[in-house]
Amino acid sequence: MGYNEGACFYSRYSTGAVTGNVDVGGLVGDNASATVSNSYSTGSITRNSGSTDTDIGGFCGELTSSTIEYCYSTGSVDYTDAENPSDKGFVER
Repeated sequence: MGYNEGACFYSRYSTGAVTGNVDVGGLVGDNASATVSNSYSTGSITRNSGSTDTDIGGFCGELTSSTIEYCYSTGSVDYTDAENPSDKGFVER
Protein backbone atom coordinates (compact mmCIF):
# COMPACT_ATOMS: atom_id res chain seq x y z
CA MET A 1 0.00 0.00 0.00
CA GLY A 2 1.46 3.37 -0.92
CA TYR A 3 -0.50 5.96 1.07
CA ASN A 4 -3.00 5.08 3.79
CA GLU A 5 -5.08 7.81 5.40
CA GLY A 6 -7.58 6.78 8.02
CA ALA A 7 -8.16 3.21 6.81
CA CYS A 8 -7.39 0.74 9.59
CA PHE A 9 -6.30 -2.75 8.64
CA TYR A 10 -5.49 -5.97 10.45
CA SER A 11 -3.79 -9.26 9.63
CA ARG A 12 -2.13 -8.13 6.40
CA TYR A 13 1.28 -9.03 4.98
CA SER A 14 3.72 -8.24 2.19
CA THR A 15 6.48 -10.53 0.91
CA GLY A 16 7.69 -8.69 -2.18
CA ALA A 17 10.66 -6.36 -2.59
CA VAL A 18 9.87 -2.62 -2.71
CA THR A 19 11.92 0.06 -4.50
CA GLY A 20 10.99 3.72 -4.70
CA ASN A 21 11.84 7.38 -4.20
CA VAL A 22 9.45 8.78 -1.57
CA ASP A 23 7.89 7.21 1.58
CA VAL A 24 9.09 3.67 0.89
CA GLY A 25 7.93 0.91 3.26
CA GLY A 26 7.51 -2.85 3.21
CA LEU A 27 3.79 -2.81 3.96
CA VAL A 28 2.81 0.85 3.75
CA GLY A 29 4.75 3.85 2.45
CA ASP A 30 2.91 6.61 4.36
CA ASN A 31 0.47 5.78 7.15
CA ALA A 32 -1.60 8.78 8.35
CA SER A 33 -4.24 8.70 11.09
CA ALA A 34 -4.75 4.94 10.91
CA THR A 35 -4.17 1.74 12.86
CA VAL A 36 -2.23 -1.22 11.51
CA SER A 37 -2.29 -4.36 13.64
CA ASN A 38 -1.15 -8.01 13.47
CA SER A 39 0.69 -7.53 10.17
CA TYR A 40 4.18 -8.11 8.74
CA SER A 41 6.58 -7.48 5.87
CA THR A 42 9.43 -9.75 4.74
CA GLY A 43 10.65 -8.20 1.47
CA SER A 44 13.75 -6.04 1.01
CA ILE A 45 13.27 -2.26 0.81
CA THR A 46 15.43 0.02 -1.38
CA ARG A 47 15.34 3.79 -1.82
CA ASN A 48 16.48 4.80 -5.32
CA SER A 49 19.60 6.89 -5.76
CA GLY A 50 19.11 10.58 -6.34
CA SER A 51 16.10 10.82 -4.05
CA THR A 52 16.27 13.43 -1.30
CA ASP A 53 13.44 11.87 0.72
CA THR A 54 14.67 9.85 3.68
CA ASP A 55 11.38 8.28 4.78
CA ILE A 56 12.15 4.59 4.31
CA GLY A 57 11.46 1.71 6.68
CA GLY A 58 11.16 -2.05 6.64
CA PHE A 59 7.50 -1.86 7.58
CA CYS A 60 6.45 1.79 7.10
CA GLY A 61 8.22 4.74 5.50
CA GLU A 62 6.38 7.60 7.23
CA LEU A 63 4.04 7.43 10.22
CA THR A 64 1.79 10.38 11.16
CA SER A 65 -0.71 10.29 14.06
CA SER A 66 -1.09 6.53 13.70
CA THR A 67 -0.81 3.33 15.67
CA ILE A 68 1.16 0.24 14.69
CA GLU A 69 0.76 -2.72 17.01
CA TYR A 70 1.80 -6.39 16.98
CA CYS A 71 3.66 -6.01 13.67
CA TYR A 72 7.15 -6.89 12.41
CA SER A 73 9.44 -6.72 9.40
CA THR A 74 12.43 -8.90 8.49
CA GLY A 75 13.65 -7.56 5.12
CA SER A 76 16.78 -5.48 4.57
CA VAL A 77 16.55 -1.67 4.23
CA ASP A 78 19.01 -0.03 1.82
CA TYR A 79 19.76 3.23 0.06
CA THR A 80 21.38 2.92 -3.36
CA ASP A 81 23.59 6.01 -3.06
CA ALA A 82 26.49 7.22 -0.90
CA GLU A 83 24.13 8.62 1.74
CA ASN A 84 23.29 5.32 3.43
CA PRO A 85 22.18 6.40 6.94
CA SER A 86 22.39 4.24 10.02
CA ASP A 87 18.90 5.22 11.30
CA LYS A 88 16.87 2.94 9.05
CA GLY A 89 14.69 0.20 10.48
CA PHE A 90 11.06 -0.66 11.16
CA VAL A 91 9.60 2.86 10.71
CA GLU A 92 11.70 5.83 9.62
CA ARG A 93 9.65 8.53 11.33
